[in-house]
Amino acid sequence: MIGRLALPVTAGSVQLAAALVILGRPDLDLTRGLLLGSVPTVAETLAALQLLAWALVALSVVWGLIRVLTAGAAVARAARSRFWEISVAALGLLLLAFGVAHQITYQVTLTGGSVQEAQQALGR
Repeated sequence: MIGRLALPVTAGSVQLAAALVILGRPDLDLTRGLLLGSVPTVAETLAALQLLAWALVALSVVWGLIRVLTAGAAVARAARSRFWEISVAALGLLLLAFGVAHQITYQVTLTGGSVQEAQQALGR
């Protein structure tokens, strides 16, 4: 019984730690720019998706805590259990996708230099 109750808390803790490592802190200013601006930028869209992922992590943690607190109520436990398992797996895959996307994207920094400076930096 204690093992079944510890699982949602452990899974929520692991998801929070993974989200913190993979996503970092959400940038609310960029998200606000997406909602209030006229033409969204890529950075604003990514910030909104990051905030959405954080909301899903928080929802999963809260759902797990509610499950632990209402463990005595056996009426809807079976249905909630399957939904919770699927949501934890889906959220884990979402965090994994964010991590993979973060690792494979190439960050180009443009400094505004000349073509000659760029060729010198490339060694041509």
